[in-house]
Amino acid sequence: MKVLQKKQNADFKILNLTDPQLVDPDWREDKAIRRELYDTVTYLVDKTSPDLITVSGDLSCAENYKSYENLADLLSGFCVPWSFVFGNHD
Repeated sequence: MKVLQKKQNADFKILNLTDPQLVDPDWREDKAIRRELYDTVTYLVDKTSPDLITVSGDLSCAENYKSYENLADLLSGFCVPWSFVFGNHD
């Protein structure tokens, strides 16, 4: 279990991403979609320097397990704690 601690005299910043709804073919075949996701998330992480990244709802749809793995790999690369909540399509 990861313990998060707030820095004294500093805001605790959470970057929340929602509804990426990517399926495996998007990750494998559509390089423009993949690049847009990587670039957008990287920009947001760089811009906000979050203490925690959350992803709320509809990470993918219909049990696209490879998409969950790809999203986990992307988020883990930032060395920022992250967590997710499944949505109604997950």
